[in-house]
Amino acid sequence: MKICVIALLCSQVALADPGELAAPQVQSTVAAREGAYSAAALAPVRERRGLIVMSMGYDQPRNAPILSALAQLALTARVSVRAGIERSDVDDATTSAVLQFDALAQRDAGIDVAFAAGYEGLGFNTVPAAVARVGLGRQLGALRISSVASYGAGLEEGERYGSLYSACSYQLGTRTVAGLEAVGGLDLERDDDEPADEPDWQLRAGPMLAYAFDAFALTANIGWSTTKYRLSALQRTGVVGTVGVGRTF
Repeated sequence: MKICVIALLCSQVALADPGELAAPQVQSTVAAREGAYSAAALAPVRERRGLIVMSMGYDQPRNAPILSALAQLALTARVSVRAGIERSDVDDATTSAVLQFDALAQRDAGIDVAFAAGYEGLGFNTVPAAVARVGLGRQLGALRISSVASYGAGLEEGERYGSLYSACSYQLGTRTVAGLEAVGGLDLERDDDEPADEPDWQLRAGPMLAYAFDAFALTANIGWSTTKYRLSALQRTGVVGTVGVGRTF
């Protein structure tokens, strides 16, 4: 099972009227304030039409590079579509393509709510999967807290999994954000007929840093990752880190 830690700059976009779009520098600081620097998050970013991001890094437990790319486009003020590709493991390279449809909502209480459904070419269970997600976010001054719960139904062998992403980020200035991220996954299908190299559970946690300038953002993420495999005593633990660059439009 590949371990992809993607420190990208944002997850969701919203369509705005051209006359209402802020200058590039304002877009960047808005992005920083909303803490939208992780592909795992579902926080809506309302002042952009779309984005293109790329990330690369190294997976020390698997001794393999990580490469990823993401493109996202707002269809309406509440709906966006995203397509991405991820690649890791030099010995047995695998490619994952994701197409995701998002419905976004914001409550008057200051809580962001997002719902998403999509397809993973290579899910947590190492088979193609249909995935549903719900995300919550809350802004408290310069502090942002967000969480995303996911459920994946494998399209082969009756596989199922659940995962939980949580993040806490703090805006250090108009352009810089620092924080902590954690994501865990668990196999929910418990029998003796399992795909090869399927994880039993997986956990990663670590700090992140993002810097925005004009319509661009640079990100860095490093985390301690542990994966326990199904039907095996094998457990891999080590450091996974990435750097990324992206542009909004």
